[in-house]
This record gives sequence, C-alpha cells and structure tokens, in this order.
Amino acid sequence: MNLLDLLKDQIGSTVVNKAAEYLGESTSSTQSALGSIMPAVLGGVINQASTTDGVKGLMGLFSKGSKHTDLLGNLGNMLGQTGGFDKILNMGGPIIKMLFGNKTEGVFDLISNAAGVKKSSASGLMSLVAPVVMGLLSKKVSSEGLGISGLANFLMGQAGSIKSALPAGFASQLGFSNLGDFLGDNIGGAASSGSTGGFGKFAPWLLGLLGLLLALYFLKNCNKTEATDAANTAVENVTESATEVVDSGKTAVQGFVKTLSSGFALANAKTDGIESQLISFIEDANKPVDKTTWFNFDQLLFETGKATLMPESEVQLKNIAEILKAFPKVKIKVGAYTDNVGNPVSNLKLSSDRAANVMNALVGLGIEKTRLTAEGYGQEHPVCPANDTEECKQQNRRVAVRVTEK
Repeated sequence: MNLLDLLKDQIGSTVVNKAAEYLGESTSSTQSALGSIMPAVLGGVINQASTTDGVKGLMGLFSKGSKHTDLLGNLGNMLGQTGGFDKILNMGGPIIKMLFGNKTEGVFDLISNAAGVKKSSASGLMSLVAPVVMGLLSKKVSSEGLGISGLANFLMGQAGSIKSALPAGFASQLGFSNLGDFLGDNIGGAASSGSTGGFGKFAPWLLGLLGLLLALYFLKNCNKTEATDAANTAVENVTESATEVVDSGKTAVQGFVKTLSSGFALANAKTDGIESQLISFIEDANKPVDKTTWFNFDQLLFETGKATLMPESEVQLKNIAEILKAFPKVKIKVGAYTDNVGNPVSNLKLSSDRAANVMNALVGLGIEKTRLTAEGYGQEHPVCPANDTEECKQQNRRVAVRVTEK
C-alpha cells in the first residue's frame, strides 16, 4: 500500500480545478503546489508518528467519528456544495498546526515560493489535503484493526517513497532528514538507529558497565590490595577503550569542518569535496574568476536516466546554498554533463534539465535566481575523453559549478 498514490487518487482533476477556482490560482500552479504539499503533509504525519505520544495523538484523531473518512471518494462533491470548501479548511487547519507547530508559517512560505502561488493558497491547499490524509489513515486503522504499534510500523515504512517525492531541498527545510526513524519507545520494532548503529551510541556506557563488572569480579576473587589494583586497572582500561570508541566515531565523520559566518556548520562535507574547494576559491583574492575553473558535486545523485534529484542530494545542496548565503556577492553557474551513451540530442536535454533542477533546488533553499545560471552540455567536454570504460563514463557524468562573480 502506497499512501501517496492513494492520496493522489483522492485529489483528482475535479478537485484541482475547484480548488484553483476557489483560491484564484491557475490550474497548473495549483497542481504544482499540490505536488509538493501531498508528500509534505504525509511527511508531517510520519514525523508526528516518530514518538509514542505522537502516534497516540494520531490515534485520538481517528477515534472522533467518520468526518474524515466521509471525504474519501466524495471530496469533489463536497467542494461543490455551498460552504463546502470552508468546512473542509476548518477541518484541516488544526491538523496542519498539530503536524508542523511553530514551523507552519515557514512551510506555507516554502510551498508558496516553490510553486508560485499565494501564501494563503498554500495554506488553503494544505488544509484541504490534511483531512483527506487522516481519512485514509482512519480507514486503514479501522479496517485492519491496527493499534499504536501497527500504525507506527506502517507509517515508518512509507518514509522512503515520501522523501523521494519531495522536491529537492524540502526534506532538510521541513526537518525530515531522519524521516522514518522512530525516536520514542521501541513499539513493534519501529525504532531505528543512526548510521553508526545502535551500539555506537551506547558503547561507552556498555564498556563502562563491563569495567565495573570486572572490578567486582576481582574484588570477589583476590585479596583486598590486589583486588583494588586490578579493579582500578580494569576500569582505567575500559574507560580508555570507551574514549577511543567515541573519538574514532568523531574522526570517521569529521571530513571538512567549517562553520560559516552565518553560524551554519557544513554537514557531511569531504576534505577535498566541492564545499572546501569552493570556499577556498572564493576566499582567495589571488584566484580570479574565469571560465575554466569548475568544482564538481561529489554527493549529488539523480534517478537513472532522469533529471530527478534523489533525497541523498539534499545535504550537499543545502551546504552550497548556505555557502552562497555566507558570501552574498558570489554568483555561480551550474553545468551538467553526460557520457557518450545514447542520442547526443537526448543527452543534451537530460543535462540541461539536470542543471536546471539543481539551480531550482538552490532557489528553493533561499538563493535569489539572479545569482544563478544553468546550462547543460550533454556529452561535450568529457574529463575522460576515451569514454570507453564504466569508470571513465562515470567521471563524465557530472554536475559542476563555476564562480562567475565574487
């Protein structure tokens, strides 16, 4: 069961047309806004369900009767009734507040800027979608007899498809970077750990406990003086090991460490990655702007053969956006390239679309469009001219940026 697909089935063309007319927006901009809003609202629900209290709150909504499930399959008709739209918005407004809290106004701004609709329209469309989401979940809970554990497991399982459907940059701004991680009690196996695993977090404490047990063993089996010395040595050794665990973990993820003038700390940047190279170039007054100095993204991923940015790209896009904010005079050009496989015309279009999507993602992260340009070069300008091995072709499939003004 894909929750996003079910939601799209409920928000069909009839609903889009009526919503556009009511809000005074074009059909295309309304559809565009809904394309961002639907995964955003679903992400908010999953985020809400990441704690035991959050899941309980959702279950409480489902127990308040059939007002949400009545919308399913009937949304277009209800919008056509006198006062129908206002009634649904009144149902959805409190849900949006519950899901996003003090981030609500910021979410409206994000949708408004990305889709080119009024902020009030973004608010209205989110309030339209929210009760439909609750109706779908309420129906699933009642039809399958789900409890808190079952609901949490189901929602955590939807996180991957929801994050993939969000426009580039949205997940980080909405606080969805760890979407799908259960942060509260481990109910029904819904809990998850960070990238270093559960042991990494608790290793020092477990090792410390082991040290105490060793100390007790020595106290029990040795004479007092020997026991004290042995216990002290055991605790010191284990404490040192615990410290090494923590230190090695820090070293493993340290990479390029930089806090910008804005106070933003770059995340997951590599020592020789685009972030460090770009900042070094910008800060060095002896390095002039030219047309040949490009910096390759090293953590940017697209769906195979498509221009769709994958969620894994969000961190680096955010880093580049924050660098641009920290250096407001800097302007850049985004260039995208392909290998020589396929039709050159198709490759040129694919690279152009990828460059444009990267630029638009940066705009969505708060960078003025006047500071950015984008161009696709297709299979031209290969960095590995042979283009005869997979490794060589992979080098040619790249997206890079060039500073055009600093």
